[in-house]
Amino acid sequence: MVVTALMAFGTGLTLLPAAPAAGVVEPEPSEFPMTMPTSGMVESLVGGGCSSSRSHPGVDISNLATSTATEIYAAYPGTAYAINKGDGYGLRVEIVHPYEGGYYLTRYAHLSQAFVSADGQPVEQGDLIGLMGRSGSATGVHLHFEVRQGTAPGSDVPVDINEGFRPCRNLVSAGQPIRVDLAPLTWIPRHDAFVGMDIAVLGIGAVFPGVDDGVLQSASAPRSTEPKHHA
Repeated sequence: MVVTALMAFGTGLTLLPAAPAAGVVEPEPSEFPMTMPTSGMVESLVGGGCSSSRSHPGVDISNLATSTATEIYAAYPGTAYAINKGDGYGLRVEIVHPYEGGYYLTRYAHLSQAFVSADGQPVEQGDLIGLMGRSGSATGVHLHFEVRQGTAPGSDVPVDINEGFRPCRNLVSAGQPIRVDLAPLTWIPRHDAFVGMDIAVLGIGAVFPGVDDGVLQSASAPRSTEPKHHA
């Protein structure tokens, strides 16, 4: 599902343009659950590597033409949120994928545009969710992509997905399988009780309806920020 979205920037609201009509990429048949969120060249891996030795929680994929019109797609079904906190990630989309026993969260950062709502909306695998950019602490046009796993709100940590993207400078295409076996959790096909979203953005009541914001403060781990880098 792709719609025109109202998204908060500071204290104001910006009307995001509607996504292009051809907003779905058909995932390739695969035994692996997640698919490539965009097309381009692998510039950095989880933990560093490629041209950088710095600590890094995700994979960077650049567009060879440095185009901010490069489309970004959902790697897996879930509920997507557009977020812009003014941190190193810039404009990003986070998709929560809830499971029995925990959740996965995919993060798509440094976007130039987001085509999902700040309040959250269900998306299917392959839905268009935004366009590649260089917002936040980025010195080149690229997508910063993370897969995170957690069991309680704010507990998610990066998953090593390098095997699905190697070697460095590898060319990937949107819709291709990410060849990584994820921990066997049981998929919950619903969008009414998500965990793991950024409490500071949504408020705990949005994560667990009826619960006060202060109740689960201790469960919220600090969120990593994306340092400035080249891609």
